[in-house]
Amino acid sequence: MAQNADRDKGMINMLFGETPVTAESFAPDFLNAIPFEQVRSLIEATRKQIGPVLDVKETSGGYRIETATHQMDVKITLDGQGRVAGLLLQPAVATAQTIDELAAELAVLPGNVAYLVTRNGDVVVAKDADKALAVGSAFKLGVLAALKDRIEAGTDRWEDVARLEARQVSLPSGILQTFAVGSPVTLSTLATLMISISDNTATDVLLDHVGREAVAKRLGVDFVPKTRELFMLKADKTLRERYLAADVAGKLALTKEMDGRSISLKEAALTPHDDGVEWYVPLNRLCELAVEVKDLDPMRAAPGPAGDVDWAQVAYKGGSEVGVLNMTTAAVSRAGDVYCVAMTWNNGEALDAAKAVVPYGGILAKLAR
Repeated sequence: MAQNADRDKGMINMLFGETPVTAESFAPDFLNAIPFEQVRSLIEATRKQIGPVLDVKETSGGYRIETATHQMDVKITLDGQGRVAGLLLQPAVATAQTIDELAAELAVLPGNVAYLVTRNGDVVVAKDADKALAVGSAFKLGVLAALKDRIEAGTDRWEDVARLEARQVSLPSGILQTFAVGSPVTLSTLATLMISISDNTATDVLLDHVGREAVAKRLGVDFVPKTRELFMLKADKTLRERYLAADVAGKLALTKEMDGRSISLKEAALTPHDDGVEWYVPLNRLCELAVEVKDLDPMRAAPGPAGDVDWAQVAYKGGSEVGVLNMTTAAVSRAGDVYCVAMTWNNGEALDAAKAVVPYGGILAKLAR
């Protein structure tokens, strides 16, 4: 294993060092999938962005390049001849800037932007943290918190089983929508799918199980639509208008109507965020929830932009649709401090997520040091 790591590190140092990149460093199948000129252009642009490599560290998920100004996580696979057969570059994170400077990069993004950084519950930096913006799948933190309440009360156990119903089958992301109706799934598996791969069908099964009212209370909102209902509302203008005009009782009545309908990927409208058809939660509430559920096993499945190399513990849930982006991280430093770093960005058009991910990741990197 150490020999493989040394070989991988050597290739990473060569790719992002000063030596010109050549096609001979890549396996033929790799270049069949991605033309060499595209690969070369990407690597040269990355070299220019991050500067000279100072160190390459092995992490649980791959490797981390460190320079004087940036860090960047890399996954690499070499074939038997030492050529690159797989390469995945995560967005480079700026580490030379201050937290205030990185937060300022978030503040100037177009549209509505909110961010919040807390340390042991105290605010480090914030903008509009009490403003309810659309957060996409980050609302699933409220579903997990409501399930946690039931387990702590003795009402449920993680090993309890729920059965998939036709009225709960949603659209991807996820895999549970491919299961047969009636399939038994434990609450633990449902929660892990919901958080780790943002499985929408698993979410809707759990939302039914714990109850909308319990999730709404946890999120601090009046009404919580299922994911499948959101797809239907975006696909059907008339239904959407009825939903927007309805009070809580009227919305609930509409959901009974939607229970009898199915939806396909062809119908799902990947349109920009429709105002009023989403999950609207302020960051201060999301941070409270993330910190509360951070120790649960489902929250350990995916560390998100923070990675896990610099933290004792990382819990992450984000959310996105066209015009909506949220990232919420609860992390415990090696000194034992508990941080929450969260941001939400809403705009009326597709977002360039990297413009948020880079400074967001930079803040996490600064806090971990």
